[in-house]
Order: sequence, then structure tokens, then C-alpha cells
Amino acid sequence: MSDQPSLSRGGMSPEGRTNPVGTLEPRLDPQDKKVLCSAVCHCSSTPNLSQDGKSLKQACVAQRLGELDEVLQGRSP
Repeated sequence: MSDQPSLSRGGMSPEGRTNPVGTLEPRLDPQDKKVLCSAVCHCSSTPNLSQDGKSLKQACVAQRLGELDEVLQGRSP
């Protein structure tokens, strides 16, 4: 671990709950929302796993979106 203090101000929820975030403003484009929801749903049921078995849902979503961007050669919706 780094000797630097964390820049994060948030904390992790104790039971691994997902904390809702506001998505009302600005509104997501329907195509963007469809792509994002697809990645989130996939990763919710089959997340990446760390070496010690913890689920890494955020890393999974980032990976899925990155793979889509590669397939679409940087022209993802």
C-alpha cells in the first residue's frame, strides 16, 4: 500500500450494498443508458473476482466498457 493518504471521501458499505447515485441531471442518452445497464447487469451476476475471492463489480463494468470501446474502435455510443 502507498504511504499517501486516500483521496476518497466515501466509504464502503458494510454489507457490499450498492449506494444509489443521482442520474436525473443530466439525463443519459437512451443508447448510453442501454450500454451501461447491460454492463452493470452482467457484472452484478458475474463480477470479476480478486485473488482473495472478493467481487470486483466496478472493475468488471470498466473492463466491459473498455472492451466495447476497443471493438468499436473508439466509437462506442
